[in-house]
Amino acid sequence: MKHLCGICLLGMVGLQGVAAEADLAVEKSHWDGEAGLGYVGTTGNTRTDTFNAKVDMTHEKDKWRNNLTANTLYTKNSDVKTAEKYFISGQSNYSYSGDMSLFGRASYEDDRFSGYEYQATATAGLGHRFLAVRPSITLDLEAGGGIKAYQEEGGDNKTEGVFRLAGKYAWDFREKSKFTQELSSDIGEQFTVSKSITSLTAQLMGNFAINLGYTVKYTSRVPQDKKKTDTETTINLVYVF
Repeated sequence: MKHLCGICLLGMVGLQGVAAEADLAVEKSHWDGEAGLGYVGTTGNTRTDTFNAKVDMTHEKDKWRNNLTANTLYTKNSDVKTAEKYFISGQSNYSYSGDMSLFGRASYEDDRFSGYEYQATATAGLGHRFLAVRPSITLDLEAGGGIKAYQEEGGDNKTEGVFRLAGKYAWDFREKSKFTQELSSDIGEQFTVSKSITSLTAQLMGNFAINLGYTVKYTSRVPQDKKKTDTETTINLVYVF
């Protein structure tokens, strides 16, 4: 199941890429977004290495809006690994009436220190753009349902129904500079995962910018030796395209 979910997600992402390439063959259209890397290393009395990378890009054409997000985090402290996480998600929205849209979304997370071997979701539902001060400010809200597959450490693969609520506020306050706030909650039969993702990108020079990110993740049910709330603070050099 774990590998099947990953293959399905990669297939969805691949289809989005093929569609984007087809669009390019017809007219000049492209993906907008940013890709960044971050690294912190210390030596001496304390030896640590922390690496993170992220990609967030969106393609819009006619009534379609596609988004691909991926990030990873790796930390080693005195040759002991203390964090390792991989996350990828893909979503497509189809606008069928004004600011109303239908969405389909798939995500896959492998967090080696969360108490879960993996968590994967596939959801679909309705979205509405409540605010559109074009092109600088947007506010999107979504609600839908689907299925979640997961495996606890040392346990069996399990699936359950899930209800998703999500919202995203984006403010492009200057060229290649943006503030975003995302809130989401995947409400399952056995446990709920909620996230708050705050991001600020400020242009440095040309297409290069500095990105500050703060993520809070709350999991309602975890093993006894794990904490329910995780936070992540990142500072990355990003390339805006």
